[in-house]
Amino acid sequence: MRCNPTAIDRFGAASILAVVSLAVVSLAVFGDARPTFAQDSRPPGEYRQWVPGLLSRSIFKSPVDDKVTVEIFDLMVGPGQSSEAITLTGGAVLDIQAGDASLSVDGKAQRVQAGGVVSLAQNQKIAIDNTRAQRSFVARLILLSRPGG
Repeated sequence: MRCNPTAIDRFGAASILAVVSLAVVSLAVFGDARPTFAQDSRPPGEYRQWVPGLLSRSIFKSPVDDKVTVEIFDLMVGPGQSSEAITLTGGAVLDIQAGDASLSVDGKAQRVQAGGVVSLAQNQKIAIDNTRAQRSFVARLILLSRPGG
């Protein structure tokens, strides 16, 4: 089977490798982890405001141990809206699920759209500007952090 070079060019080999590596490490290290909603009193799928303009819902959180914590969130910014900045508590991958918006990373704006993947470092500040769009912007944030650091 031959690999489609345009697919690799579009997503970037490094981004694809990062997502695959993250999935493999997460399964190997946290195979017995339970979904967050099993420990939460809110029903699964309920969005709540993270910061003004940014809604989030927790999809998964690994048990806290002395290694690495994996958290997965769905993020949403409504049409015609923009979010305040959040500071990441660990390294992350942002997988754009739907929409097209301007993502500001430490004050530098870049256009992102469905199918794109952005790698982010710990302590980076991100904000999403969806003011020009007529549909919601939805992304999955996969966050890796070490307890106490």
